[in-house]
Amino acid sequence: PPLRIPSMAEADENKREAIELELAKQREQIAEMSARLASASEQHRIELDALQSKLTSSAEESRTQTELLQLELEAAKADAEAATSLKHELDAATSAASAARADVAAKSAQLESLRAELDAAKATSGASTELQQQLDE
Repeated sequence: PPLRIPSMAEADENKREAIELELAKQREQIAEMSARLASASEQHRIELDALQSKLTSSAEESRTQTELLQLELEAAKADAEAATSLKHELDAATSAASAARADVAAKSAQLESLRAELDAAKATSGASTELQQQLDE
């Protein structure tokens, strides 16, 4: 059979069809890549939302912990102030007790002195009575 040489129009038509076929393949690849990109983008958005939620939750928990620690600190300060007040009261009571002990010791010394004077007076009275009896005899 004789070789047939395609005309210019047929050659141009073949080229156009080959280009259109290549363009169709590239459009399909672009569509697939766009779908994968959209899917990855959606997955990243979901992950970002989860991270944001976790971050918000952690921030709220941290804020709550900080508030609790602040309350505990205020309670500890109040306890320390109460303890300091009680120590001052204890110191005052200790001083009052020491003063009372010193007063009791002084009064005991006075009492012993008075007893000694009484014993001396009794002895003098006894001697005086004895002398009187001897004089009377």
